[in-house]
Amino acid sequence: MPVFLDTPAFSLIPEGEYLYEVVDFNVDEEDKGKLKGAIKYILTLALHDEDGNDVGRIRDQLHEAPQLQWKFDQFIRSCNAVAEFKLSKGQCYEFVKDKAKSAKCPWIDPIGLRGHCKVAIEKFTMTSSRDGSVKDAEKNKVTFIDTKGMVPRRSVDTDGF
Repeated sequence: MPVFLDTPAFSLIPEGEYLYEVVDFNVDEEDKGKLKGAIKYILTLALHDEDGNDVGRIRDQLHEAPQLQWKFDQFIRSCNAVAEFKLSKGQCYEFVKDKAKSAKCPWIDPIGLRGHCKVAIEKFTMTSSRDGSVKDAEKNKVTFIDTKGMVPRRSVDTDGF
């Protein structure tokens, strides 16, 4: 049964470097902008500080578009998936099991992948779709960090990071 906690709908994660773990993963199609029609992979990351304390959750997206391939590379290097799945340069892989099977390529299950990331706060201008008013706003931006260090997957029934 839901409980009313009166929590804010959105809160920014403070800038800094964090350990992350992918805790949710969805596939969708971009419905607007320059990337309209591109497949997007939506990652929900649980963030932890260097002492293992929970900092919060943040969402990030990876888009299947040639100009954004660098972000896929950044992500799979940051969680050591290149070594874990023995990927070589130019090798295809999939985040969706059925697609990997039909393409006969490695399947990388994003759930449970862990690594390092940097979170920044980015300012932008937002226009209201209701009344056209413009206001300044802030959002988090995630950059995956290639630490060349292994952060092993955590088993599902283990607490902590």
